[in-house]
Amino acid sequence: MDFMISANPAKGRDRCRAVLVVAEGSGCYRYPNHAENMKRKPAINFQLQFQPQSIRELAGRFDYEDDTEGLEAGSRIAGGDFSRRNLEVIFRWKTGGRGISRLGLNSDLEICDALKVAVKARTERAALAVLCGLGGVEVPVASAILTAIDPERYTIIDYRALESLGVAPSWYTIDF
Repeated sequence: MDFMISANPAKGRDRCRAVLVVAEGSGCYRYPNHAENMKRKPAINFQLQFQPQSIRELAGRFDYEDDTEGLEAGSRIAGGDFSRRNLEVIFRWKTGGRGISRLGLNSDLEICDALKVAVKARTERAALAVLCGLGGVEVPVASAILTAIDPERYTIIDYRALESLGVAPSWYTIDF
């Protein structure tokens, strides 16, 4: 499978939309990214907002559901089952079901292609970008999908994780 990511300037704006073009067989599919292309900024200096020895105590304050179903869906995706059903399981795992109707904006073929490209992506940025190209998927959900697929390589990026590192996000973007 061949794929590329390119940034196309939006008309009359100082921003770009990332577009993933997947060429497979005789078809060519385009996935626009919802995140704005931001100008390069200096690297963020993450600073843990609590003492490392407090991690277990802080984690104990939260009641976590069993992650098995979400991780099993990710394992099925990693094994080649790029179905809507697996995406929905992970979406529910991350969001508790909030906003799941937005996945209906995507065809089964678009979901299949995006998951396939994310699994085969050579960089984290490419994997995240293709998933954010799906309707209803932004960085927090995309990172949960990638974490379910390969928990040794990825982690979930959401406001809780960023705030614990001293970053107060107002919006999630992928800087191209």
